[in-house]
This record gives sequence, C-alpha cells and structure tokens, in this order.
Amino acid sequence: MASTDISDSPERTAAMQPTILWHPETQDCGPLSRLLSKEKGVRVLTDRAEAEAQLEAAPEARLLVLHQGPLSALSQAMKQGIPPSVALAQWGAIAQEILDLIRRHRHQVLVLEANAVSRHADAVCELLDLPDGVLDATEDAQPHEEAVLNLLAAQTLLTDLTAQGLADELEASTTDLSRGSDPVWVDADALFHDYRAAQDADRGTADALREELQKQEVHAAKLQKQIDAHLVAQRAAEDRATAQEKALKETESKNVLLLEQVSVMQHEMEHLLTQREQLQQRLDQLNHGMDSYVAQTTELREKLATKDLVLTEKNREISALARNIHTLTTQAAELRGWLDGTRARLHEKQDHIDAIMRSKSYRLTAPLRRIRAATKRKGAGND
Repeated sequence: MASTDISDSPERTAAMQPTILWHPETQDCGPLSRLLSKEKGVRVLTDRAEAEAQLEAAPEARLLVLHQGPLSALSQAMKQGIPPSVALAQWGAIAQEILDLIRRHRHQVLVLEANAVSRHADAVCELLDLPDGVLDATEDAQPHEEAVLNLLAAQTLLTDLTAQGLADELEASTTDLSRGSDPVWVDADALFHDYRAAQDADRGTADALREELQKQEVHAAKLQKQIDAHLVAQRAAEDRATAQEKALKETESKNVLLLEQVSVMQHEMEHLLTQREQLQQRLDQLNHGMDSYVAQTTELREKLATKDLVLTEKNREISALARNIHTLTTQAAELRGWLDGTRARLHEKQDHIDAIMRSKSYRLTAPLRRIRAATKRKGAGND
C-alpha cells in the first residue's frame, strides 16, 4: 500500500497544522516534539487516551502522531535486550492503537514516522510550516551491529503476517516525506560489506593492541629489574645503617660509662680538696702552736705534699678523660651525621620505588607480574 504523499493534497496539509503531538512513551521519536512545542506551542503528550480526549473535546484540534517504524522499533528494543518476538508484539500493540485512533479521528490526525522525519528535515519544515534549517537531517549510516539487528528485525516482521498487515496499513496512513525516494528493503549486500570492513578494522585494532601489550611487557620487565636493583641497594643500605646504629649505640654506652667515671673522680677530687682544706687549717693551727709540735707539722706537711701529688695525678687523669670524652663526642656527632645521611638516601630510594609502584605502567602490568610469578611457582613445583 502506498503512503500518503505530502504533495498530493496541499489544502489538507495546510489545514493539518497540529495543536497536539502524541508519541508512544516507549519510543524515542527525536527532537521534533521539543521543536514544535517551542516554535508552535504544540502540546506534547505520551498518553494516547488523553490525546484522544482532547480531540473529542475540541473538534478544531489537530493531532500529529509521531511513531517509529517496525524495523527501527524492533532494533531499538533488541538493543535493550528484548527478544524479537516480544518486541514485535509490543510494536503491534502500539501500531493497533495508532490505527484505531486514525479510524476514529481521520480528519484530525496527521501521522509521521520518526526516521523519515530525521532523513527529510526540509520536507518536515515545509509540511509543518517551520523555519528552514531548524531540523538537521541525519543519514542512515549505522554500525554493523545495528545493521545486523535491522536484518533480524526484517526477518521477524516477514514471519508474522498480522504484523505485516499492520505495518502496511500504518505505512499507508503515514505521510510520505520522501516522495517515494526511500528504499523499501534493507540492502543485505551493502550491510555485509560494511560488516566485513568493520571486522577488518577490528582486526587491525587487535593487532595494534597486541603490539602495544608486547611493548608494555618489555617495559614492565625493565621496571621489574630496576625495582629488584633498588631493593638490593636498599637492603645493603639498611644493613649498613643497622651496623652504624649498633656502633653508635656501643659508643653511647661507652660514653655513659666514661661520664660515670668522671663523675666518680669529680667526687673524689672534691673530697680530696676538702681534705686539703682541712689539713691546711690544721697546719695553720699547728704553726701557731708550741715548738714541740714542729716535728708533727713537718710530718703533716709531708702528708700534705703526698696528697698534692695524688691530687695532681688525679687532675691529669681527669684532663685525659675529658680529652677522651671530647674525642668520643666528636666521633659520635660524625656517626650521627653519617647515619642521618644514610637515612635520607634510604628515604630517597624508597620514594623512588614508591613512585615506580604508583606509576600507571606498573599497575597495568600487575596482572603480568602475577602471571609470571604463578608460572615461576608452577615451574618450581614441577621441578
């Protein structure tokens, strides 16, 4: 059955400027509804009963029905995971609603198919008295997956005579925007060639991805070697730091012992100074005494001289200990400086390792390393 041509009845077309637009809620019918609402103040509805009620309430009202053809509706439904038979039943129910509406309100209803609207934007603008260029025409170029769905949709439609009848009747009631230029059947050979071209492109992409994967594997191996070398260097630095820290602790322990010895010797020196003062006081008292105490004074002076010698020796020992303390303190400071430098280098090494492990390439190659480790473990188990 031939569809209604927009050039057949210009008087009817002029009288059919819509005031209401209805399209099924489950079908994506493009931007025309929004454009008519904005440019012409047309009320857009998705409830068929409400649209029909407005037609009955206002005989002068005109309704534009915008729908998807069976192939487009079935392809869209299958892309959403709906089986072809279920999708065809859903489309059939919508088509029956549209045809019933046309039969009851034939002179108030204008029917357009959404894909035809997209392809023939200029004809739509002429038909609905819209400014030129407000609708952009789109081509039918589709990915090969969608083309296959269209073929499946066509096959599904061919197996259902009732659905074919609905499609023919709805096509006859739909305004032909193409003036007969649209193809009736899907070009299977063209779709097949498009499908093969897409397959070839996919193979090229897969080859490029495999080549890139090989490069990433080589890069991952280099990174792993760098990480292993850094880990070895880090362990050696940690061992040196441990040894230096142990030496520092031993030096500090010796320092503590020396400080304790110095403290003891200081107490002894203070005690000797106190004794010297006491002896001096006693000597002074004896000097003012009787001549009979001269011998005793001489003896006391000898004792005092002996004590002075002892005190001098102690002073020399204290000086030697002080020099030793100064030397050990200097060595301890040098060791602390070296240890701080070693720790700083360790932190730098660790930061470098952390940066490598946070890098995108390292994360991307983590599955490769796990596979490699699993392979090594498996090989070790077989051995």
